[in-house]
Amino acid sequence: MLVSSFLIRGSKKERKECTLDSGITVPIQRWIEKRTNSRKKLEIVLISYGTRGDIQPLIALGAAMMHDDIHVVMCAPDCFQPLVLKHGLEFASIGVARVEQPIEVFTASGFSGVLPALTIIYKDLAEGIIKTSKKADMIVCGALVRSIVLHVCEKQRIPSFCVHLAPTDVCTSEFPPLEFMDHPLSLYLHANRLLYTWRQFSIVFAAIRCGLAAADVAVRMNLLNMSKGDPFVTAKDVEEQPSLHAYSEALQRKPKDWPSNVRISGFWTLSMSSEKLPLPVDVFLNHDASTVLVTFGSMRNVESLLELTARAILKLGIRGIVQSSSPLIVPKNESLLIWEHSLPHDIVMMRCNGIVHHGGAGTTCASLCAGKPSVVIPILPWADQRYWAQRIDTHECGIHLPKSDCNEETMVSAITAILSDQNAFKMNATAMSHLLAKEKGSVIEAASIIVEYTKKLNT
Repeated sequence: MLVSSFLIRGSKKERKECTLDSGITVPIQRWIEKRTNSRKKLEIVLISYGTRGDIQPLIALGAAMMHDDIHVVMCAPDCFQPLVLKHGLEFASIGVARVEQPIEVFTASGFSGVLPALTIIYKDLAEGIIKTSKKADMIVCGALVRSIVLHVCEKQRIPSFCVHLAPTDVCTSEFPPLEFMDHPLSLYLHANRLLYTWRQFSIVFAAIRCGLAAADVAVRMNLLNMSKGDPFVTAKDVEEQPSLHAYSEALQRKPKDWPSNVRISGFWTLSMSSEKLPLPVDVFLNHDASTVLVTFGSMRNVESLLELTARAILKLGIRGIVQSSSPLIVPKNESLLIWEHSLPHDIVMMRCNGIVHHGGAGTTCASLCAGKPSVVIPILPWADQRYWAQRIDTHECGIHLPKSDCNEETMVSAITAILSDQNAFKMNATAMSHLLAKEKGSVIEAASIIVEYTKKLNT
């Protein structure tokens, strides 16, 4: 059964592929061997290091995978244990309590600038991942821990998938890397490939300078008792790893020059509809006036921006819910609710008229699924926030307002625009929500691909 599913296709180097019942082909990584598994349940381990927006899609994936013959483990920072357990998955620590956000994270202009912070905890992450993965038959990981996961999978001869929440690492001529969206060369299609190459070299050199490359070698040699490894082979492993991009083609279609091992699967949403809004929030929303939700997710050091937005809401004479984990210095007003706890976005956004947010993948998805126009103010210049701000702006579902342009006047203008019936933002956001509603089963489809592939490799 296993052998009949493997197709050998001619190329510079022959690559094995597994054909699923749906006709989808998934590449087989070079170390995979035929396995006979006598266990009643296969174990799939989901691994992610990041904020809630990075963790929640994988929880949704895990929930869709749960079946009598599949055991799912979610490996993440300790602070997410309650959320993971709430949705019926087993939790395992990735070795750290939470995602630290040092000042370098907010000032770095590119991804290479945040590597020193990753270097500090790299061994802890590796030890958590190795401990969790001992019985794994498949690992699905976020891009930030992909290198560790590939080492573990090679050691244990098991397959893996990588999950992307934005089109970050796959080279294309159609658009530039996230950090180079405003680069002059990005206007020339074929120059985009040069920008991807330059980005990759920048990351490699930064990893060498800050000690991350040495830490990665230490994971192979000291923690996994493997050889040092060949960086060119590792680069090829990364390039050919099966990957799923968990966002909608309604926002970004798949580039024509992307390889076949990359699939765009649609957003993976985790329904919170069984939850109830806290009574103060529910009462506050029972009002006819326009209400704006202000949330910057897990971002820290945003108090001044939250206060600015609150003042703009008061100046407009509308109502606002401002999510903040820290006290804010704003005038007390019955039209303003400062809420210090998390809220189920898929419920609260449906009852608001507009959203002000940072452009995280999860918040962007929630606002669009709710059909609400947004003012997007990216906080991290190197992350996907600026990309999603651009996508919302391009599809006229809201306004991209750079943080450097934020003042009371621009904030008032932007919020006024998204709430106005004279603009198309409301109509376009509603239309986008209808398109996304047709993709509600995307996480189930993604889960079925991974589960079937795992089963075919474990007969």
